[in-house]
Amino acid sequence: MKKFLVVMAVLAAVCMTTAAYAIDVTLSGEVAVRERLFLNNIGTTNSSGTTPNSATYTGSQAIANSHADRTNDAYTQSHFLLEVNIKADNNIKGKLALFNDWDDWGGSGRGAIDQLRGYGNSSDGSSNSNVGNVPANSQYNQANGSSAFIREAWIDFMVPGTPVGLKAGRMLGQLGQGWFLRSQYGGQDAWLLYANLGSTTIAFQDVKVSEGQTNQGTATVKILDTTRSFDDVDLYSFIATIKPSDTATISFDLSYLNDRNGVVLVSPIGASGSGQFSTGTGYLWNLGMSYNVKAGPATIKGEFDVQNGHVQTFGSPAALSGGTDYGGYQGIVMASVPVGIVTINVNGAYGSGNRPGSSNYSAYTPMLDITQHYTYIYEYRNKTAAGGTYLGFANTTALSAGIMVQATKSVAVGFDTWWLQATEYPTVRNATTGNFVSKPLNGAQDSANSKDLGIETDFKVNWQISPNLSWNTQLCWFATGAAYRTPNNGVANVGGVGQGWMDDIYTIQGVLMLKF
Repeated sequence: MKKFLVVMAVLAAVCMTTAAYAIDVTLSGEVAVRERLFLNNIGTTNSSGTTPNSATYTGSQAIANSHADRTNDAYTQSHFLLEVNIKADNNIKGKLALFNDWDDWGGSGRGAIDQLRGYGNSSDGSSNSNVGNVPANSQYNQANGSSAFIREAWIDFMVPGTPVGLKAGRMLGQLGQGWFLRSQYGGQDAWLLYANLGSTTIAFQDVKVSEGQTNQGTATVKILDTTRSFDDVDLYSFIATIKPSDTATISFDLSYLNDRNGVVLVSPIGASGSGQFSTGTGYLWNLGMSYNVKAGPATIKGEFDVQNGHVQTFGSPAALSGGTDYGGYQGIVMASVPVGIVTINVNGAYGSGNRPGSSNYSAYTPMLDITQHYTYIYEYRNKTAAGGTYLGFANTTALSAGIMVQATKSVAVGFDTWWLQATEYPTVRNATTGNFVSKPLNGAQDSANSKDLGIETDFKVNWQISPNLSWNTQLCWFATGAAYRTPNNGVANVGGVGQGWMDDIYTIQGVLMLKF
């Protein structure tokens, strides 16, 4: 709370002192309230009336917030964004943005009685490890009673007499269409040096991904390399953007991830059987090409990425003593065509996955923020075929089609249906051989795995009440496929192993938002 008050005082001081300088300062932001309802987000009974192991379902669906242990759940949350936009002249500008994550109404540290008692204030000795429902694995998790944090604080200026500019600080950003690197939620700390050369812009970017963070994983598999004195994780990118015409933009980026302590490249952690291993120093190259083309009424966007890298591996098995090679790739194409009051959307994507029998890490490795990227349930709220949430199209092949209809001047309705399949069978590393082995997303290693992830349909109703006020609703249905089958629950026998189906998942989310 003290940090929040200090930030508010600074923002107020900035606004009050603008008269002393020849600068323009504008205030903008948003206030939002959202309601959510989840049905069978973990699942207690399948279609045959059998109750699967709840721990199996909790582990398989890994919903990344404090509501992860509830089968059916409903809650209301609120958040705000306050932005101060600063313009000294056409060549100098900056921005401050204060953002709070979605806070549960009446949640721990959020109820009126708790606030009156000072709950979460470090001065009274109380504590809360997950205040405001900030995901525990998020860098925005606060333990001081406030989930507000600095989302943006940057300076951008042009070197006088040159086409060269420099932007530095905490900023929102992404590379290409945002399927390798995307930081549009909480921002990223970065230097961005750029030059505008007519229809071409070239840039060099240095993103501080992590500072002072060590290997990820549970206590049983974490092995720290104490011989290294550096723990930084940096992403260096060279970017070239070309605009050949008013209707086309093409971008190329070459990035080098220097992961000095296995913070990003932690995927080899996790195994079936005995043994333990963890990751150390690693690197990852990513070469990307993206485009945005308007052809008649159609808009077509795409991105293609290929990766190559290596990470050290410690502990057993001995087969991984030389480390693990990385080599993922992905391709995404998205098109939309307006036809009168109807907009037709068609999307296709392919992301590589780990191959059973190989020790190389072949799944594409993205670095995405904790927001919805395409499907609401499968990639945003559920465990994907790559083993976690917010992983884009890693080990996922997807096709979708949908429409959006402007039913009235203020109301648009539509849907998107996604057909989802694992590119490779879902896998886990074998702790003895170091190779990836086939394993369903639910339950133990099983010989009857499947690539069928299911079909998700997301219905949308967007109500623009006024130019500044909107109420947007999503109603989502994820018909889970055989890849989410739960072994050993006594429903049926496939290859001598009991099989059951995870229930379909249903969610509803409504967001009431005022922008100013």
